Amino acid sequence: RLWMNLKQDSRGRWYRNFANWFLKSNLGEGFLRMYVTKDDKKDFHSLRHTVLNTLKQIEVNETMIAEIAGHSNSSITTGRYGKSYDVSKLKDVIDLIQYEGVELFKLS
Repeated sequence: RLWMNLKQDSRGRWYRNFANWFLKSNLGEGFLRMYVTKDDKKDFHSLRHTVLNTLKQIEVNETMIAEIAGHSNSSITTGRYGKSYDVSKLKDVIDLIQYEGVELFKLS
């Protein structure tokens, strides 16, 4: 887990509490509004879209991008018979992401 203080909600979902921490509201209390952007048209999916598009642009294979995104793989060959990528391989791909003026290692 990346956020050890994050708790599951009453239905056992992790993403709700993460979304609340990340967004809070459009009034600026969440991480996104405090540290990333004041633009109320930007949300968690904007971040997700940017990361996945960045991986595509640096020519990471689609199967790996899908696994990083948590998407299912309907391929018989790699979805049914192939195992998940080793976490260290996924980290290597994430480490390829670079944005001008942003030092991602400082966020970890």
